[in-house]
Amino acid sequence: MAYTFPVEVYSRIEEVVGKETALTPAKSVEAASNGIQEEAIRLAQQKKLEVREELLKELASKADLAALRNEMLGEIKALRNEMLGEFKAVYTEIKASEARTDAKLERLDRKFSILMILILVSVYITNQNTIVFILKLFGLMK
Repeated sequence: MAYTFPVEVYSRIEEVVGKETALTPAKSVEAASNGIQEEAIRLAQQKKLEVREELLKELASKADLAALRNEMLGEIKALRNEMLGEFKAVYTEIKASEARTDAKLERLDRKFSILMILILVSVYITNQNTIVFILKLFGLMK
C-alpha cells in the first residue's frame, strides 16, 4: 500500500516554496514511506521464516510420530513376548508341581488303604466272636 502525501500539507508547502519545489519533498516522503513499508514486509517475512524454522526444530512431524509409534510397538511386542515366556515357565512349573503332588497323594492313598486293611484285620482277629466264627467256618470248632 503506497503512502500518499496529504493534500493539505502539499498545498501549504506549495504556497510557501512554489509548485516545483514542493513536489520534491512530497516525492521524497512518498519514496521513504514506500521503502519503509517494503522493509517492514521483508522483515515480517524473515521473522515468519525464522519462527517456522524454530517450530520445525521443536515440534514433531508426522514422520517423527510414525517412527516413535513403530518404536513403541516394537517395545510392546518385545515385552509381550517376554511376558509370554515367563507365563509359560510358570505354567510348566505349576504342571510339574501338580504331577509331584498327584504322585504323593497316590502314595498316601495306598498307605491309607493298607492301614485300613490292617486295622480291620486286627479288629476282627482280636474280637473273640470273630475268632469263633472263623474257626467254625474252617471246621476247626463245633
